[in-house]
Amino acid sequence: MEKDSKRYWLGAGGVLLAAICSMQLPHTNKSIFEFIIPTIKPSPNSRIYVNGLLAIIILVWSYNEIVKSNYFKSSRVVIFLVMFFIIVPNIFQWINAIKAPYYALSRGLKSIELIDSKYDLHYDKSNSIKLELKLKNYSSNVKKLKVALVLPEIMSSVISESKLILPTEYYIHPQESKIIIDQLKFTYVDEDSENDLFNISYWYDNYQIILFNDNDELVIKQGKD
Repeated sequence: MEKDSKRYWLGAGGVLLAAICSMQLPHTNKSIFEFIIPTIKPSPNSRIYVNGLLAIIILVWSYNEIVKSNYFKSSRVVIFLVMFFIIVPNIFQWINAIKAPYYALSRGLKSIELIDSKYDLHYDKSNSIKLELKLKNYSSNVKKLKVALVLPEIMSSVISESKLILPTEYYIHPQESKIIIDQLKFTYVDEDSENDLFNISYWYDNYQIILFNDNDELVIKQGKD
């Protein structure tokens, strides 16, 4: 059967499109797909993330186009295995790596990537929040910064502080990946707030990580809400 180059390149382009739109954008933890299809909130305690279906639909369509193009003489099974277990994962990894030039060319604290973040409340008398961050400095200069956590708005009825600042000043060297683990102290609004904390679904809501120093500030929104 004759090869259909147009169908093949459409299929290959679909794979590239799915990878680009699935990439986590700089200074946020959301992809283009997540902006196109926001998270569905059926109730305060549940979320449905359907944006990943877009990538699956595009990849399946691309697979069918590549198969129908007759560009390869292999069977459908072989094409499927090579595409979804070798090519697609490598393309997604490569696309994610193209963010590096953006960070490297950015000025100030924008040259720092927040790779991961999470926080956990300690339900004890310590009244503290454990914050964990992974940062990478893509610039050629040492970055001096402090870190603040802006809590979800829903927690304002329970915790007095909306913004908590880590006491330590951090230095991140050029091309260094740094893991920060520290404790943030907070105070409850009143005596009953500790019990109220169990009744709010704060883990679904967005929070912010703020990196700042004397000359610059970078606000990074986190969460999937």
